[in-house]
Order: sequence, then C-alpha cells, then structure tokens
Amino acid sequence: MASYNSNKIYLIESLEGQDKQMASDLFNYTIKPNIDKAIEEAEYIEVKNKDEFLQALNRILDDVKNNGKFPYIHIEAHGDEKGIGLIDDDGIDWPDFTEIIKEINIASRNNLFISMAACYGGYIVSTAATELYHNYDPRAPFFGFVGPTETIYPSELESGFKGWFRELLQNRNTKAALLALNKESQYDANFEFNNCEGLFLVVAKKFGSTFIANRMKYMHKEPQKYFEFYKDMFEWTYDRPFAITDFQTIITSNDFYTDFLNKKREHFYMIDLYPDNDDRFKRITGLEIVPTK
Repeated sequence: MASYNSNKIYLIESLEGQDKQMASDLFNYTIKPNIDKAIEEAEYIEVKNKDEFLQALNRILDDVKNNGKFPYIHIEAHGDEKGIGLIDDDGIDWPDFTEIIKEINIASRNNLFISMAACYGGYIVSTAATELYHNYDPRAPFFGFVGPTETIYPSELESGFKGWFRELLQNRNTKAALLALNKESQYDANFEFNNCEGLFLVVAKKFGSTFIANRMKYMHKEPQKYFEFYKDMFEWTYDRPFAITDFQTIITSNDFYTDFLNKKREHFYMIDLYPDNDDRFKRITGLEIVPTK
C-alpha cells in the first residue's frame, strides 16, 4: 500500500448516552495516550446537527490550508444506507459527505484517512467508486478508509476501534490494526478497508471488463450511441479531435484504454496538482479484462 501522512487526529462525535461515553473513552484512554511524534495532536469535536458538522469539517479544511495539518478523521455517529445521522436533525447523506471530505483530501495532497464508527460507513466507498466509474476526471475523496458496511452494535465498534487505534498509533502498522479491528470487535462481517489505489484498480478492471472487452458487442448493438461514447473518450484522452483513421484504434487497441485510464489516474491521485504523487501510486501498464455477460 502507498504511504500516507497524518499529523493530527480529529474525532467528530454526534451521540448521546452510553454511546457518547464510549466515544469519549476511546479518545481519552486509547487515542490520547498513544499520540506520538508522528501524530502531533488529537482533537475531540462534539456536533449536534448538520450545520455544526459542516463547520467542523470546514475548520479541519482551514487547518490543512493554513496550519500544515494532515488530518486523520474518525467519525462517531449513527448511520444508515442514506448517510450519517446526527443528534438534532436528519444528518448528511453519503454523496454530500463524500464531496466535503474530497475538498479536505485535495488540500492535504491525497493523504486523508477516514475511519467510521457508524453503521453502513462503508457506503462512502461505493459512492466514490460510482463517481470514478462514470466520470472522466474525479478526485479521490480519501487516501484510506475503514468502517463497517452493515449494521453493527456500539460495543463492537468500541472494542474494534480500541484495537485499531492501539496498533495504528503504537506500531504504525495498518495491516496489524485491521486484524485487531476485526478480531476484537467480534463483528459478524469484516470491516470495509480500502485505499484510493485499491479502489482505482478495482474500478479500472470493471471498466475494462465492461467497455473494453465488450466494445465490439456494444458497437454492433447500438453503433451511434457507442461510437459517440468511445469517440468522446478518445478526444478526452489525447486532447485532440477524433479522425476517421482513429476508428481502428478504438476497435482494436488496448493501448488507447491504458492511456485513458492513466490520464484518469493523474486526476484521481491529483498528480496534475502534486507531481510527487506520481511516485506514490502505480501506473496502469496492462489490462486484465474478462468480458461481462
């Protein structure tokens, strides 16, 4: 896995009663005692509604832009298939949340790590994957993410994230932290763990198996629609008008699609903004594609 930089943990909490106490205990007895030189500080932020939640995220963004912070954000809240629930209102949906953290990740040079102690927290990964699959030039909303994909008991979250932060902060070992998270939570389903590179490669493979392996079938089925589809892709990739002599390329060449995905890679990993990111993330050098049925 590519490396990332974090120097401050922000725990954002919107809970009540015993759930709130467990979030506070995680911060005071696991996170704070294990702060080291790599993680310079940690901050606990309580929010009750969407406005306060957005204010907290905007303050983190300001910390990145003006104070040199590379944030790790941990969310303690309730969640469902629609989004994050907050104490005093309906909360914020996953697509909106993903757009907001994307701004933080852009400012932090694709170093943002997110962990979600909330049911269905893994939905931000599917939200990011959908945008990456359908758009030419999306940005990664996070470097890394971990959280549950389904409903989960608060006690499972508490136990699991104690193990996660202990290993992450004491040993700086993400693999060991993930093992501790799954083992100590005793959660029936494994936590979703992904980074932007793994997400990109999965989506690239799906794209290849759909639109590259099946290009002749699509062109035969709906020639005008898919000619325009591949023509637009070609023009975006090479930044020049499509010529009739290029038709053979979109029909027979895999190099064109590799070039397309590598240009998409530059945007997603923000290499166009931060050239040093080119060394952090793999290039697409070949396509392993299996035609979809």
